[in-house]
Amino acid sequence: MWSDILMGLGALGLILLGMDWLSKGLNRALMQFLQRWTSRPWQGVLFGTAATVAVQSSTVLTVTTIGFVNAGVLSLQNAAFVIYGSNVGTSLNRLVCGVSGVAI
Repeated sequence: MWSDILMGLGALGLILLGMDWLSKGLNRALMQFLQRWTSRPWQGVLFGTAATVAVQSSTVLTVTTIGFVNAGVLSLQNAAFVIYGSNVGTSLNRLVCGVSGVAI
């Protein structure tokens, strides 16, 4: 019985350790990716527009961007242009739907 409990705790510890290592690795990779693609204002707007068109929700992109700023992955200045681009992406989505006659 005790060996089962210890084995379960050990497995849980390994899962948590793996999650920690994975999040640190992804944080670095994500930071480099976002810094590369949002380094200039026009790139941030283009990235925000493309991401919003892809996920079909500016709210999701805005909340995610604010989370990245809070985590220190993205600067506030770059985030402002990404959010501006997300608003442009929403407008483009609505424009395409309106022109094509698709009901939203």
